[in-house]
Amino acid sequence: MANQPKKYTKFVAAAATATLVASAIVPVASAAGFSDVADTNSHAVNINALAEAGIIGGYQDGTFKPNQELTRGQVVKMLGKWVEKQGFEIPADYATKARFTDLAADAKDQELVKYAALVFDTGVFAGSNGALNAGGKITRENMALVLDRAFKAINDTTLVEVAAEIEDIKVADLNTAKAEAREAIQALRNLGISGVENFMPKNSVTRGQFASFLNKTIQTEVAPVELTVKEAVAVDTNTVSVTLSDDTKHTVKLEKALEANKATEIKFTIDEKEYTAEVTYVLEVKSAVAVDATTLEVVLSDDTKHTVKLEKALEANKATEVTFSINGVEFKATVTHVVHDLTVSSVKAINANELLVTFSKEVLEASVEVPGNFEVLVNNGAALSLDEGSVTLQDDKKSVIITLPTPLVNKDVYKVNVAKSSILAADYSEVLKFAGENQTFSDVAAPVLVSAKYNGSAVEFTFNKPLDLEANTIVKIDGKSYVLTNASSAGKYVYTATVALTAGEYNYVITGATDTAGNEAGTLTGKVTVSTDKTAPKFVGVKAINSNTFEVSYDEAISATDLGTYTVKKGSQLLTVDVAAKATDAKVVVVTVTSTDENNALYGKNETSIDLSFEVTGYKDNAALVGDKVTGKVTLTTDTKAPAMLAKNLNTLNAENTSYTVVFDEALDSTVDKSKLTLKKSGIIQPSVITDSTAVDNKDLDVVFGSALASGSYTLEFAEGAVKDANGNKNKAFTVEFTVGTAAEYLTTTSVTEGTNNNTFVIDFDAEMTDAATNTSNYKLDGLELPAGSKLEFYGDKTQVLLTLPTSFAVKADAPYTLTIGKTVTTKSGSIVAADVNGKVFTTSIDLVDNVAPELATAKFVTTSGSDLTTQIELTFTEALNELAEDAIKDDLIVTVGGNEYAVTASTVVTDGGKVVTITVPTLNINQATTVSIVPEGEDNTSLAIIDDSEGANKVKVTSISVTK
Repeated sequence: MANQPKKYTKFVAAAATATLVASAIVPVASAAGFSDVADTNSHAVNINALAEAGIIGGYQDGTFKPNQELTRGQVVKMLGKWVEKQGFEIPADYATKARFTDLAADAKDQELVKYAALVFDTGVFAGSNGALNAGGKITRENMALVLDRAFKAINDTTLVEVAAEIEDIKVADLNTAKAEAREAIQALRNLGISGVENFMPKNSVTRGQFASFLNKTIQTEVAPVELTVKEAVAVDTNTVSVTLSDDTKHTVKLEKALEANKATEIKFTIDEKEYTAEVTYVLEVKSAVAVDATTLEVVLSDDTKHTVKLEKALEANKATEVTFSINGVEFKATVTHVVHDLTVSSVKAINANELLVTFSKEVLEASVEVPGNFEVLVNNGAALSLDEGSVTLQDDKKSVIITLPTPLVNKDVYKVNVAKSSILAADYSEVLKFAGENQTFSDVAAPVLVSAKYNGSAVEFTFNKPLDLEANTIVKIDGKSYVLTNASSAGKYVYTATVALTAGEYNYVITGATDTAGNEAGTLTGKVTVSTDKTAPKFVGVKAINSNTFEVSYDEAISATDLGTYTVKKGSQLLTVDVAAKATDAKVVVVTVTSTDENNALYGKNETSIDLSFEVTGYKDNAALVGDKVTGKVTLTTDTKAPAMLAKNLNTLNAENTSYTVVFDEALDSTVDKSKLTLKKSGIIQPSVITDSTAVDNKDLDVVFGSALASGSYTLEFAEGAVKDANGNKNKAFTVEFTVGTAAEYLTTTSVTEGTNNNTFVIDFDAEMTDAATNTSNYKLDGLELPAGSKLEFYGDKTQVLLTLPTSFAVKADAPYTLTIGKTVTTKSGSIVAADVNGKVFTTSIDLVDNVAPELATAKFVTTSGSDLTTQIELTFTEALNELAEDAIKDDLIVTVGGNEYAVTASTVVTDGGKVVTITVPTLNINQATTVSIVPEGEDNTSLAIIDDSEGANKVKVTSISVTK
């Protein structure tokens, strides 16, 4: 039962039972002081025992009334108290949830309420047809049943089961009892709880008799069961959780640790008894994630974490089963080295001078701001020659602006191509090759002035696009003309008029503002408000940059000519200081420190960090306001980090296959120990192939080969100390793999056609596939996982797969959806499913069919003004219906008024896009309740003809609706 009360523990229950048995067999002189229970009363001992145990009580006048007939409510209280004393809790909701129909939860007798809840939830007392009938008498046969049930609740066995091995003692009138009570009555007789030959099942029970029945039931002993091991489970190498046959649980500690994944026989003691069991400490892989092609991060089932190096590199985006050992134990796991695709999302001209290229995710600035990565074609001519610095990464890190050498003119046709692998994402994945489409440039909108503000030395005018400053643009501020200077950057179009202004309000007029496409704005007017700066700059914070540089930040721009005086000390040693404004933020001053003391270097021997104190005075803002003196501390550290390869995707093999460039995460010393570089082809050392190795452009290391490498798989090994950084930190040993020759093959012949049923599709790969082709996790529908219940099955042979979408997936209207097949789907020969030979992810459009049935949404009477009578009802459905015939309407609809059914006699045209139908019925009064119902298919309607207008032709949902005025 959901509300079954909790039992404290089996041991508590056993102790409570022992107490009751003991008290039941100790005579007490006057039966707990009940004035009407003499010591000679045959029930006195049992009454006394239960009274002492707190299970029964007497009346306020000191009597027990042993001869009074027992009520069902009294039985509930007595049994409830016994059950409670065995460790069962009173249900927490006894005062809010009634168990019997005739006993409210807030009844006055709350003692009865709580014990009624307890015996009901434990299955001891179920009542009659849901009622307790607390004041009614209980028959002897029903008493036998509830005693048996109470015994079962407490001892996990019934009186009938305890008495099963005892030869039946005659019960002369047993057949007069109801069938379900006979076994319990016989058990009472066999166990000596009942001592009479005629049990009289239909008679009532006195209070004294029930006390004897109950106390003897309590005294009935259950033969001890020889306990055995029900279950033994290894929690860890030294701990086993054991469940015995009585369902008690025990934690056993072992002296000798278990070997992982090996069946072992163990011996242990519980409560001074020895047991034997065979257990296996199961240690398995909880998760295995590919960090890179040769490294796994593994979490075992004991939550320990391990880094595993693989002998063979994983293929990108392919589920692979790998075998590895951890602490001498072998494990298997299926892992995928996920390499997310970087793609070009869109290309568009945002004005005549600039093209905006947006990527699918953030890209590396160093890889994207290279003009040669982009091929821009205008009017199908030769690729434009882009200047250095013409490509600028935007703040979102996902888009760049390409500044064209010559502005576009209206009707120019342009497109942008991107070469594969030339651009990298922030996670170092390579961009997929992008072939742009021709687009026609058109810009007929005049430039818009976005804002005008004074920066302390000039008025800044910001526009929404670049201006052509040679188009005679005139700017006047309070009637005086000024020359505009271009202060723009890619995507930010700012033009300044240098002027010294004091606090106040100034009018400006701009005429002739023309964009680079030749669109001229009208006269632009407005005001610039200049406020007097009365607030001095304030110190914000300090940040260490490297081993000899830190930055001091302020809350506003600091004057370039009044950066202040900076005094920096290491202990008492005064250091040499050089300060400069940060180029990208006028609020920050960069402080570089050095030591000119020959006897005291900036860093002492074995010193890797230094604590500096600094003081700043005399710093000013652009209004010449001086900030308060600043004092502070900063800790600088030397570089102790060894140089390491940044990412394999950044490495490149030159076109001639004569050198391989490895990119490191920091600048390298130009000295390279060539003897610590080894090149292997398919695991075989290639002697004398490496002829040179040079650090180029600081972080790039060129490994030069004596001749072009032949096709094959290569491993370049760097021993420890092959390279070092500027501070002498040497690299740790590592290897990098690369391939010379043909890249991975792609399967590009995949096609998808409609199946024989709606929303089923046949995927034809035109090649024998692996089981990955039937794994739903390898597919997406409109960018989401396939709906739950989708099925993928080989169809005909292993070259085709049948995709069946579940009927539970609601398609509310016929529409195209995008099906994507992931690169984890491969052919038996190892080719990857893709859209083209460059590895573009395969996507295709599939047409899904509406599978949602139309419903009757509203029904309204159609009336004329002032009349209560009508013969027409307007029905509105949730979606457009197929064309309806009058004959079909008659069978599908029925109108009910006051229990009378009326058939539809006619229908008119479908309106509102096919969702509204007007039907004709016999004359009705609109003030009388009327219902329109859909007649289900059956004897009264051979087939529903009201269907939607989708290809699937979904039949209307059977329902009824009230007609409104």
